[in-house]
Amino acid sequence: MKKALVLTSNKRRHMYLTHQVAKNFDLVGIISEPKKDYYSNQADESELVAKHLQKLTETEADYFETVEFAPADLKLIDRKSLNDDLVVEWASAKEPEVIFLFGTGILRDGWLNTFDGKIVNLHLGYSPFYRGSATLFWPFYNRDVSKLGTTIHIAAKKVDAGGILDNVLLDKNDDCGNYYHMTNKLIKKSLDEFPIVVDKYLNAEISPKDQDLSLGSIYKRKDFTEDKLKFVLENYT
Repeated sequence: MKKALVLTSNKRRHMYLTHQVAKNFDLVGIISEPKKDYYSNQADESELVAKHLQKLTETEADYFETVEFAPADLKLIDRKSLNDDLVVEWASAKEPEVIFLFGTGILRDGWLNTFDGKIVNLHLGYSPFYRGSATLFWPFYNRDVSKLGTTIHIAAKKVDAGGILDNVLLDKNDDCGNYYHMTNKLIKKSLDEFPIVVDKYLNAEISPKDQDLSLGSIYKRKDFTEDKLKFVLENYT
């Protein structure tokens, strides 16, 4: 089996990924950083946003029962340490043939130069159309759920812009019209397919395809507001 390392965060979905990777690869290490509360300011200012974030956590528990990482050498780091030389060196010593990236902060040159072409990211958004922040939210707001999807791509210096290996979309029968269930079904499907797509890449069965970055939009955290959330919840819950 090919040697793999997982670079991820610490929520249920991140732990679930490590188990999926371990089924298909020799999992030689896991690096986990705590998940940042990106929308804590909005939650402090809006009861609706706070309830929404709580609902996301509750629904995730319905889809991802795993509450621990797969057996492997586990390195826990804080958010400021992700790009430290010692962390990159720790990963390099494991000699992984590929690194699965999901849910961390932005990787800098130390990672990208050391593991050039070997870091594959799962982006929760259908690139190039939905890049940036909250990219599973905006297809609902734009009434564009046909582009509710995720992207498996090579990590690159420009965020969410690396060559695409595959996009994952929901099946039509998964379109239940409910934001929370549709997004979690999509995330689970994507995590199940992630190791399969990466294996095909390593076996040269598929190759990265350049993104047309003139398409779509880049969304920022400040774009997510209570009014927009209210619109989505009124139409998709």
